[in-house]
Amino acid sequence: MIVGIVLGAVIGLYVKPLAQLLAPLGQIYVSLLTMCVLPIMITSIISGLAKLMRTAEIREHIGRLALYVLVGLIVPSVLGIFVAVMTEPGAHLGKPILSTLGTMVLESEVKPDQPAGLMPFLVRIVPRNIFASLSQGDIVSIMFACILVGLALGLVQRQGAAESVQFFDVISDSFKLIFHWALQLLPLGLCLSLAGQLVSLSLDVLGTLIQFVITFYLASLLLAALYAIVLWRVSGGTFRGTLKALARPLILAYMVDSSFIALSTSLEVLEQRLGVDKRFADLMLPFGFVANRHGKICLFAFSTIFLAQIHGVALGMDALLIVAMASSLVGMAALGSGVVLAPSLILVLQAVAVPSVLAPILLVAAGPIIDRMQSTVTVLANCTLTVMIARPKATVGYVAKDNAMESIHPEAD
Repeated sequence: MIVGIVLGAVIGLYVKPLAQLLAPLGQIYVSLLTMCVLPIMITSIISGLAKLMRTAEIREHIGRLALYVLVGLIVPSVLGIFVAVMTEPGAHLGKPILSTLGTMVLESEVKPDQPAGLMPFLVRIVPRNIFASLSQGDIVSIMFACILVGLALGLVQRQGAAESVQFFDVISDSFKLIFHWALQLLPLGLCLSLAGQLVSLSLDVLGTLIQFVITFYLASLLLAALYAIVLWRVSGGTFRGTLKALARPLILAYMVDSSFIALSTSLEVLEQRLGVDKRFADLMLPFGFVANRHGKICLFAFSTIFLAQIHGVALGMDALLIVAMASSLVGMAALGSGVVLAPSLILVLQAVAVPSVLAPILLVAAGPIIDRMQSTVTVLANCTLTVMIARPKATVGYVAKDNAMESIHPEAD
């Protein structure tokens, strides 16, 4: 992947005729990835929610689960917006950079055909025709419909309901397999895509990514600190003991850049050191890693404000609310990392009429650094959510001490 990125950057910046020839191939590759994103998001949301609703242990906590998930989805987007607005990493750029960006914006194909504003956005959330929304790729209304279908499918008590859930699992696995096939060509795809994107870009523009990475890490660290404090207060014990218990899954998620690879160690911490019921943790945490990705939500919200600042698009309060809501809905089940996230980020950008021509470049160039923090935040957020939902069981007989999470009652050992 590193070789592909470096080679694509060299071709795009210094061998522009070749880059122009390779650009269509890069677009084909990104389109192949994009083809799989929406089906996987739809089937994962419907299947995951249906399974949760059909589990007795979850139904007991469904009210708190809905409240915490809803509030939790807004927190990372609001914090990402706040940090981007306060630090303005994409503002105050030099004239050469603005001139280059101006040319790229004029050549961009972004032509929003939807009315702007908060109320039109809210009206579009509820689809009048779900099949029309699917054909148009209206991700916000599609996600809203999928949430309702998943909840309803989980509550339907008739023959064939369980088989229907399995049907969505099969469809999801099929598109994941296609997605996996495409990822085998990811180094080549990164080279082709990046070369085509960098044809009209200067090195000065790439320098702005340093500000982007630093300020995004700031937003992510603030978000992680908030979740750590909440987890500490809910689980009991000392703050140092809580962090030490989670050290292994968080470090693993950061080093390997994957929340799923940290799943096993996260379950071990929740079940053995925080006292969460195994059946509850085994179902809740994997679903959270699939459909509760706070790291990506924060990234989408932050990136949207950053790109709006670069392009000089002024976003009022209603537009900021749209960014928060769109980032939460799109980011909750966004798939992949790096350039693979570009189609999902573009959906958020289009909701507030921000040009998306720089989105793939931003994600490819900064992806290897920021993706690690995304995974880490997602792991911490879902561990916190799981303990909060299972709080009655998580706090009986367990306390976080400085050296470890130890049982209060000897018989619990």
